[in-house]
Amino acid sequence: LICRIERRKNNRLGGEALIRGIMALRKFVTPETGSTNQAIRLFRKICREIPTILTIYDVDMSNREARDVVRKRFQENAHVTDPNTITILCHKGQVGLDEAILQYKTKAQLMAFLEKTEFTEKQIKAMKDPVSRFLAGLDVPDPLAKKM
Repeated sequence: LICRIERRKNNRLGGEALIRGIMALRKFVTPETGSTNQAIRLFRKICREIPTILTIYDVDMSNREARDVVRKRFQENAHVTDPNTITILCHKGQVGLDEAILQYKTKAQLMAFLEKTEFTEKQIKAMKDPVSRFLAGLDVPDPLAKKM
């Protein structure tokens, strides 16, 4: 895999973000499951389609910024090691990519994926119940944190 990465450095997909994303995937997904290859193939496929999607939806974002967002999204699920869960996540990502290419998604849905919403202090204080704070992504427990 390293040899393939070295050969792809001069390729149009072989940017620094692609290499960082692949290395992040290799660290967290066990190679014996075969899920690593599935996740890497999906990541590369998404990176290949980013310029097309940004053009179709007329998004004012560079390819590098979009690739960084995709890499961060992959890293959010990097703690998952169950092969079945990884397969489901890859399938979900593939369906999302297909919907974006076929223009089944609206620009608002795509922008919600590409840009995280930041809440103001007033909005955070207005969310008093724990369920709305959790759904907004504010009080999400860290799954890797050790409980004492």
